[in-house]
Amino acid sequence: MIFFNAPIVAINSANANAADELLQPPTKQILLAEINGERSGLAELPTPAPEKNFQPLTDSRFEELVGVDLQKAVEQPKQRLSIEFSKEVMRHPKVRYFIDYFTKRGRPYFEQTLARAGRYLPMIANALSDAGLPQELAYLALVESSFLPNAKSSKGAVGLWQFIPTTARIYGLRIDPWVDERRDPEKATRAAAAYLKELHDYYGRWYVAAAAYNAGPGTIDHALQTSRAKDFWGIKTKINQETRNYVPKFVAIATIAAEPEKYGLSQISFDAPLTYEEIELSAPLSFTTLAELTAADAATLRELNPSLLRQWTPPGARDYRVKVPVGKAALYAAKILEKNTVHYAKCSIKCAKAKR
Repeated sequence: MIFFNAPIVAINSANANAADELLQPPTKQILLAEINGERSGLAELPTPAPEKNFQPLTDSRFEELVGVDLQKAVEQPKQRLSIEFSKEVMRHPKVRYFIDYFTKRGRPYFEQTLARAGRYLPMIANALSDAGLPQELAYLALVESSFLPNAKSSKGAVGLWQFIPTTARIYGLRIDPWVDERRDPEKATRAAAAYLKELHDYYGRWYVAAAAYNAGPGTIDHALQTSRAKDFWGIKTKINQETRNYVPKFVAIATIAAEPEKYGLSQISFDAPLTYEEIELSAPLSFTTLAELTAADAATLRELNPSLLRQWTPPGARDYRVKVPVGKAALYAAKILEKNTVHYAKCSIKCAKAKR
């Protein structure tokens, strides 16, 4: 699986930011608009030709089978939580459309985004597994944000998992002028896992839960109540195209990502997983000072701590934890001890002179 086979490359600020620079506006914006159906909908691009003697699923049957596949995965032992989509699901026209799109016209975008995913997939897979969810749900973050922790939507949703402020706070994420934990990949992932589980408990169907994650439960509830529909596709005229395509797009992405070589994507150079250590600060520090104390590049520190919105850690926060490159925590501790020792020695000399 891609979660654990991404090649390891040297971590530095240039490498960490390289994938972000590959998709520059307006190209990136156009591609995302196309994928979300905002610029050219499904009707404008041809769906691959159907196989002979193949009867495509109805949308309702597709919803049912995706739910069955997801539920089977959730019921597996924790160490084997994995989704295996049925052949019928894989042959649905919308799934086949998105597989065709991401491996042809949208291939540059998809390859670059999948390369960037290497930074986060091991962490996300572990967090989802801890929550009892299949690892493949990690690719919902690709659908949501293209694995950009600083992504922000026009509606104010932020981060890998695109939380709006009210939902983020419900799931324990801090948002204030100094910190926005929606941008913290690990904290946001654990919040997203809890949110997905709660949505499934509420709706009882994985397909609807996933759609509600994208559109918001208020939108889905209103559509269900006003239409009196019995399934997701009964409300398709009351929700936007992005949400209608959300699950088929996810199925296509997870399928390609599981076996990229099978779909002709054999040249992807995955970014190395982000690795770090955490230190506790007894007082606020600037990134400049933190860089000096850890002998780390300030840009790398910014990348490891995207939830920090300013050049300083939050004021008044004791024992605030920040991430530093591996091997730098011990250096920080040694320098702090050295500074404290020098300060104590100076104080002792001053005190001795004062007594005389």
